[in-house]
Amino acid sequence: MAIAVTYIVVGNNSANSPLPAVAAAGNTSIRAGGAVLLFAFTYLWVAYNQYANAGGRGLGWYSAFVAVTAIVFGVYTAQNANGNTASWWLAVDWFAWAVLWGMFFALLALDLPIARITGWVAIIVGVGTSWALAIALLWDKLSFV
Repeated sequence: MAIAVTYIVVGNNSANSPLPAVAAAGNTSIRAGGAVLLFAFTYLWVAYNQYANAGGRGLGWYSAFVAVTAIVFGVYTAQNANGNTASWWLAVDWFAWAVLWGMFFALLALDLPIARITGWVAIIVGVGTSWALAIALLWDKLSFV
């Protein structure tokens, strides 16, 4: 959450003072912060539901909003990939997460009996997008530059 707020308010140059930094942050930093917040709020909501023993209906409806937003992020990322393999991978990641959030919507808000398949998709999407992309970036197999 702190990383997202820092991106939104300060941008990627933390040496700026707070007030000029808001103007200096720019759309790129605001998009990055917004993307992080989609995940952060999801995880916080899941934690709250577990702590409060609350139902998942509200999280399901939030997941519908996030699924649509993830599609928008995927389209934007694909349109701006400019042939960069890492950016294309990230665009596909957004679409994969949109499918997963859509499944959470169907499971939690619509009460469809898809818990088992949603769990498997969550594992596959988590490993295939987050872990695999991170390894490829750390081993210099992909680069956003």
